[in-house]
Amino acid sequence: MIALPIDIKKFIKNFDGFECYAVGGCVRDLILGRENHDWDFTTNATPEQILEVIAIDNQVINIL
Repeated sequence: MIALPIDIKKFIKNFDGFECYAVGGCVRDLILGRENHDWDFTTNATPEQILEVIAIDNQVINIL
């Protein structure tokens, strides 16, 4: 199992009741032991639900 930073674990835990996974280059960097500067996630939450989840914890993200 890959060890995630505590702040990333907290972010994912906020999606309780939804699936939420780190994906993409951040996973590659963790596997290769590289420092990572950005995180990508996928979830089954709707865009509206995502906004509700991140508003609770004042997360700073970019949504494309």
